[in-house]
Amino acid sequence: KNSKTAPTTAKEAMAAPPLQCSAPISDLDFAPEVNGLVAGDVGGGVSLLDHLAGVTRREVKCDTAVLSVAYAAGRRALISAEGSMAKEISTVTVWDLDSCTKRVEMTYTNFLVTVAYSPELNVIITGDGNFMKDKRTGQVVVWNIDTLEQHRKLRCGGPVTSVAYEALRRVVFSADRANA
Repeated sequence: KNSKTAPTTAKEAMAAPPLQCSAPISDLDFAPEVNGLVAGDVGGGVSLLDHLAGVTRREVKCDTAVLSVAYAAGRRALISAEGSMAKEISTVTVWDLDSCTKRVEMTYTNFLVTVAYSPELNVIITGDGNFMKDKRTGQVVVWNIDTLEQHRKLRCGGPVTSVAYEALRRVVFSADRANA
């Protein structure tokens, strides 16, 4: 039998082929409904990888380094946060998984570092920051996935480095450089 099945033990999981993208990988998110991994890379690529076979199923290209990615479960969408401190630009893009086209895109003034998706709320959650020595600020922003309209902004004590959402208690967690 030549069919591939998901690893059932740690030893089998460790034997999976290495992931390869066109540039070094900056972030990963699991896409369970399509049995793949979403990878963002520093060369601006967003890829859907078949982690069992070690091949790329889909790939889209961004203008700058992709810093964070998320998979929108139930929406068949890839979400990317890309940016460049040197160019002073950040972009959030929602990509259609099947056609690899942009559904919606928004340019953002603060430097985006992290992105997550909440299927329970059907929103994107981003973390950003101003990393200049005299202006070390950050915020968590909750966005509508279809329009990228802001639902809520939460100020943080420093540049945000990571965000997560816990559905049971409906809580957004963030980590920032101020350790607040």
